[in-house]
Amino acid sequence: RFIVARGGNVPAALKQLTGSVKWAETALDPNQQDCEFCSKDISSHSMIPIGLEESEQSTILYGCPARATQPAADPIIHHMSHQLEYCFALPHSGSRWIWCVDYNGFGLKEAMQGKLAARFGALFSNHMPERLHRVILLNPPSVFRILLNFAKPFVDQRTLDKLVPVNGSTSEVLQTLREDHAFTESTLKWLAQALNQKLPAKIPTLPHDSRGLMLPSLIPKFEFVDPVSPMKDSAGRRPLFIRASSLLIGEVDAKNQIQIIQVDGY
Repeated sequence: RFIVARGGNVPAALKQLTGSVKWAETALDPNQQDCEFCSKDISSHSMIPIGLEESEQSTILYGCPARATQPAADPIIHHMSHQLEYCFALPHSGSRWIWCVDYNGFGLKEAMQGKLAARFGALFSNHMPERLHRVILLNPPSVFRILLNFAKPFVDQRTLDKLVPVNGSTSEVLQTLREDHAFTESTLKWLAQALNQKLPAKIPTLPHDSRGLMLPSLIPKFEFVDPVSPMKDSAGRRPLFIRASSLLIGEVDAKNQIQIIQVDGY
């Protein structure tokens, strides 16, 4: 990843890797994984894993600057770096991530967060090269260019090339995310609620997949959609297994006893 990020320059990649290892030794202390602010108030920061996209299982991290109530850069960088490293280590997630940025309510106050933009640029370019799949900007306003201009000196061109603006109505945005960015239906259903909210507003109940991606200490702070309950028949029995050949179908009855109810061809 570091060699690719440095355009094949091995000495430069080694220098960057060495610096990143030193950074990680202190910045990614597993004993300091919790976010001090969000453990007290989940609206402090807005960086919520909302699912995995389907092309390479990249973690989708939702962010909405106008939802965040704590603008200090250090705690935000701490939260994001630990959240991303947690997701990268999960066996069911891919090695990259997508930042889905919602510009609902974005104004001049958010656009002036130049220090934070520079810190994000340094984090992605210097310490997490080639981890970023893309940054999807949902209806960015013209004032967003102020923030982008702050960040440009600290961000390499490879990262800048991953900025993807998506404009339009909510339905048009969701269709683009479905067709061009492989967002799942559960993620899109949640985004439809979030994008249509008038801020300030409580974050909608999160998709079930979000639970398995979120920092464990923050899980109790959110509400999650329950997984879909298995279908039951009129007798209250739940299917246990179905062979693709339809040779054998089994079920569990109300007493949790396995019963074979269909054996085709025998």
